[in-house]
Amino acid sequence: MALLEENESDEEMPETPVPSEEVSETQEKDSTITYAVIPAEAEEDRRTGWCSKWNDIENEGLLVDDATGEEHPVLPDDILSADQQRLHVFETLEYTLMEEDGIVRARYITKPDKVEIRFQWRVSQRRGREPPINKTRYVGYIERLEKHHGFVVFKTEKFKNMYFAVKELQTTGSKTVPYGCEVEFSVKRSKDGKKQAKNLTRVGGGLMTVETGELGRMLRENNTKRQDKPDLKPTEEVQTGVVGNWFSRMQTGHIWPCDGSKVIRCKADDIVSGGLKMLAENSTVEFIVVQEDDHLWAKKVTGPGGEPYIDAPPGAIFDHMASIGKPLEEKKTLPIDPIKTVTGWIKFLTSNNEFGYIEPDDPEGFQHVEFTYHQIAWEGAGFPFVPVGTPIEFRTCAWDDGTVRAIKITHPEGDHFMLGADDLAEYEKTMAEHQPPNADEKQAAMKVEEENLPFQDLDIPAPPRPNTLEKLLGFVVDYNLPSLKGILQPLSGAEGGELKELLQFDISQLQCEGFRAIGKWTIVEYSRVVKDEHPRAEYITAVDNMLINFDEKSFVERETNLIFAHRHRMVTRTRNNPGARKQNTRTWMGNIMPFPIGMPPFPPPMMNMPPFPPMMDCPPPFYGGDMGFYPPPFPPFSQSFMPY
Repeated sequence: MALLEENESDEEMPETPVPSEEVSETQEKDSTITYAVIPAEAEEDRRTGWCSKWNDIENEGLLVDDATGEEHPVLPDDILSADQQRLHVFETLEYTLMEEDGIVRARYITKPDKVEIRFQWRVSQRRGREPPINKTRYVGYIERLEKHHGFVVFKTEKFKNMYFAVKELQTTGSKTVPYGCEVEFSVKRSKDGKKQAKNLTRVGGGLMTVETGELGRMLRENNTKRQDKPDLKPTEEVQTGVVGNWFSRMQTGHIWPCDGSKVIRCKADDIVSGGLKMLAENSTVEFIVVQEDDHLWAKKVTGPGGEPYIDAPPGAIFDHMASIGKPLEEKKTLPIDPIKTVTGWIKFLTSNNEFGYIEPDDPEGFQHVEFTYHQIAWEGAGFPFVPVGTPIEFRTCAWDDGTVRAIKITHPEGDHFMLGADDLAEYEKTMAEHQPPNADEKQAAMKVEEENLPFQDLDIPAPPRPNTLEKLLGFVVDYNLPSLKGILQPLSGAEGGELKELLQFDISQLQCEGFRAIGKWTIVEYSRVVKDEHPRAEYITAVDNMLINFDEKSFVERETNLIFAHRHRMVTRTRNNPGARKQNTRTWMGNIMPFPIGMPPFPPPMMNMPPFPPMMDCPPPFYGGDMGFYPPPFPPFSQSFMPY
């Protein structure tokens, strides 16, 4: 790309001679240049490009080809480096495209002329000499970037860091650049007389594009500064664009028109979607432009060809929704039936994978349903998690806000989910490294005590149901021991009664043998009553009017596994992102405002969950005794919930 023209001003001064000590330092650096050894088969078609993305956590990146504009994945083993196998974003590179295992990627990546890459940049100079003002273009690295300004470090010259305003970033899209990216810049005086870095570009003068994928390709092809893009005008003519951002909490997003115009905003209510009213980054959409409150907005936002927008990545879910071709408003709601199984896929996860949506695979095209991780049938260690796109089987229940929710989520064959062998080994290794003192001895003592108290599933008749109460059948959605409350879904047929809303009950209504509690997903007999204008479930027994047996041992084991799983998530998140704990606003009860806005927490407010300490990364221990995890908030387990 051609060099950007420098704006000359009366403030420019003749170039100042560089001290001899700096010349010798530069010459010394040049003498240390090392050249990479490249196999003969990789020298035939050497290409040039630049790094468009590098992820230190995933340890991978993307490279853009200068000739074709295509993006190619980059792995550390393909980087020929003299120090670290990492890349600076916008760094100019030379490479060879090679195919391996059916995948074409960039190999033998070097600087131009086969020079080995050196990632380490010079030490930041916060104090020292300032550079002269002349026509010299310097190369440096972005050391810090805030909302309106940042600082750049000189690559080789011994000058102190230069301040720059964000408006000086010459970008085709968002006015932002990643930390450590390589840039080229000039030094000039600002209006207040201070020296600043101006006209920041890629090395060689090219415009910077931080966006990747379809949006990045489109912006690079247009190759126009963001401030120079033309404004859109209100029109009923359908426009095509690529989604840049979507802000879940604000329920708004940005769309970049494919004709090279300036970005336009979009609201969730204006999306014609087959599912969630949200847009995925890098997806193609169609829209019209309307002026509203002195702002331009994208309206009637659809997928390509005017079809309803599909809120799923390419794959089985996308193909299923495309075959139906209906907006969400025209789809039927799944019937409420806690016994009948329905198949579908996990479509979307949010709130740290604790909330999500399931797309039913019925050819009639039913609306998606919400779910929480509490309703995943999980076995053994680890946090209940099912990846997006996984085929599943589930049932449905009502919810206190009038929506339908998924319950008892299993494999299509009804099997429970669990950690794979590799994930389980990694989980156990991590937890062993962060095990509290004497935890092994305490767990072993508990295990011996539990083995001495085997669970007995006894069939003991309950006292007769009062004649004034009607016998109905229901399905326990959940029961929470700290609050001693649960929720129950009447069965769909006549045996569940005429009304099918979610019913609350408390421990006093459980007719139990032994420990007074009940496991979720249990079919029970109950009676529906109305107290203080609120419907409730009373006189709850097992089927055929038998006393309820609660497996205390299995319950303690599940809750222990869940506490360890929450701790493992906290340890992993903190290790991968040291700043995560400072920025995290989640508690075990959920976000301050989980996405989407208005999504009820689980359990629902009707269960009156007690307050817990803020920033608690695991659920409270539902059992007593000192296991070395957290101070027990209740008396010992055997004394807490024994209201015989």
